Amino acid sequence: MIRFVSLNTMSRITLLVQVALLLSASVQAVELLPYQGTVRPQMEDDFTLLQKTFTSGKGTEFNALNRLHSATENTSNDVAEWTSLLYAHLLLEQDSLLKAEQLLVDARNVSSLWLKSYRMCLLGTLSSVRGQYIVANTQFSKALTEAKDVADLKILIGQSSADNLRRKDDLDESLKQWIEVLAASEMSKDSMAIADSYFGRGITRLSLGEFDLAKKDITISLRYFTRVKAIKRKANGFTALAHVGYAKGDYQNAIENGLLGFELSRKVNDVKGEAESLHNLALAYMGLENWNQALKYLDRAVQLKTQSSQQIQLAAVLNSIGTCRQKLGQPSEALKYFELALEKGKESGSI
Repeated sequence: MIRFVSLNTMSRITLLVQVALLLSASVQAVELLPYQGTVRPQMEDDFTLLQKTFTSGKGTEFNALNRLHSATENTSNDVAEWTSLLYAHLLLEQDSLLKAEQLLVDARNVSSLWLKSYRMCLLGTLSSVRGQYIVANTQFSKALTEAKDVADLKILIGQSSADNLRRKDDLDESLKQWIEVLAASEMSKDSMAIADSYFGRGITRLSLGEFDLAKKDITISLRYFTRVKAIKRKANGFTALAHVGYAKGDYQNAIENGLLGFELSRKVNDVKGEAESLHNLALAYMGLENWNQALKYLDRAVQLKTQSSQQIQLAAVLNSIGTCRQKLGQPSEALKYFELALEKGKESGSI
């Protein structure tokens, strides 16, 4: 006999795709924090190279950071501690959460106030990715208090905090904070911070159902990402536009942008981005009721999602597979995937 999950449970499971859309286009790739002081000219050059590789997203960031870190011998403790936090920042960007956490734990005795603030901001990002939104909010507030007048750091904290509010589904407050961060970014004349802030505001507007405004903001950011060859961010931009197309029921547009996002993510070996793009493509084909084509993308996505630490994303993919199996008249298979989705959703704390 086939067991069916309750309607209440099913209603919670079907929310997983919507929640995943809120989470997937994360503005996690905020800029690396420059050293707040004077360092040797060679170290300045090495950090500039690191920023460039981080922006391009081609996967050479750690090589550049190793070069920077090797130059910290015979420098102050602050410089060495700064490069350790840069390592944690990069690891968070790549979803290497346990390694990032260990570095942040090891850095608990950093001396300078701005380093304490940077570390607390990264801890907030770690908590947010894990779904601990209230903890993250407290950490971001503490980081902001310690940031004092460091403009770059305050922008980084503001972006991370606004993204956490979006993940928490506190969308009105997130939008308000993105507007404030965008104004601060424009005042600092930091082009990348401005582009990231437009992107973040666009994603929040998408979550609010303000599709045309979301598309406008995301398109503005995408133009800049294209100009500076920020490939990973550009891929995220197309992924976000695919979200907009899907939400508006323009499935052909979602497919076109999803394919662009997928190809760019694959170009820079961004496994997380590839999986998100594949799921977007599947959702678009589900909208067109082409269940078999959707399953082809979902089967590839679930293989990639198992490499990710974000269980809610995997839960959303499994839920979509269950829906396709159900529509194809395969109730036993559908139930198996719905129950797996429920299991992963509970592990993530989302249901």
